[in-house]
Amino acid sequence: MTSSIAQIHKDTSRPSPQNDTLSVGKFGTYVSLGIGLSRANEIPGAIAMFGLSLAYKTTLFSFSRAGGGTIHNYVGGKDEFYETDYTALLLGKAYRSKHTLISFSGGLAYTNIEVDHGRMPYNLPYDESGIISIPLEFNFFLLAGNALGIGVHVSKDLVPKLEFSPFYLCFSLVGGVWNDRHPM
Repeated sequence: MTSSIAQIHKDTSRPSPQNDTLSVGKFGTYVSLGIGLSRANEIPGAIAMFGLSLAYKTTLFSFSRAGGGTIHNYVGGKDEFYETDYTALLLGKAYRSKHTLISFSGGLAYTNIEVDHGRMPYNLPYDESGIISIPLEFNFFLLAGNALGIGVHVSKDLVPKLEFSPFYLCFSLVGGVWNDRHPM
């Protein structure tokens, strides 16, 4: 009787997750939310950015949403400002490990951008809504197991007049599932 109870216990007991080992999964999901600095036509500002990436081995499919602009930039008697946002679909390559994601992606975006240098007649305002642009994105995420991490998200959104292309640098919180768990 004792041996049959021991056999049932052995067959139904599972090792605790603390004893499991992790390996990089074939598939991974990464969600990032960040704030940071931005610049458009030499005017500094702030940015908020959201990213959702789905990885298959070394291929990365991403959706990004960014928006930002100047908070206040009154310099030398002129009031400069910009506002910009984009919504993008991207395809890229990634290096993935249990605790790291490094990726580079490019794609197409729907972009709105407005830049005004105030009272400088030689710098005419630039205002484009609903244009198609080409965002280039770089991510570096440090990840803890499966769940949380921190990261840096860098983006350059190439618009038709390249000198107005915004640059973004965000510091992000990252969440998701990217590792497979294997019982020991």
